[in-house]
Amino acid sequence: MSGNSLSRKMAVIGATALAALVVTTGPATAASSWCRIVVSSCKTGTIAPSSNHEIHIEARGNNICAGGWKVFDTGNGAQVGSGVVALGQVVTKTIPGLYGRYYLKITGCLGHTGTIKN
Repeated sequence: MSGNSLSRKMAVIGATALAALVVTTGPATAASSWCRIVVSSCKTGTIAPSSNHEIHIEARGNNICAGGWKVFDTGNGAQVGSGVVALGQVVTKTIPGLYGRYYLKITGCLGHTGTIKN
């Protein structure tokens, strides 16, 4: 085998290895956390925002009482979003411009739930 032929084969092998590496790299896995009120409030675990620097929340009420939701920055304790959940309603909200780690607190009565995800 000539040196030129060997060089071409090595170039093809290198390009194939690089293509395989690029193909096997996938997107980051989305994170979410959920909680359900047992007494008067619940708090989700913490998550980082998406690569678009936003989080999504869902607060789900029941038919017994109204409730509320608040999102907090775990680094400085600042509240970055809040709202009300009417009887039997579901509230969804996207909060943009986030860079830290966040959790959702749900208030109300037994059975209200909340989810935070990136």
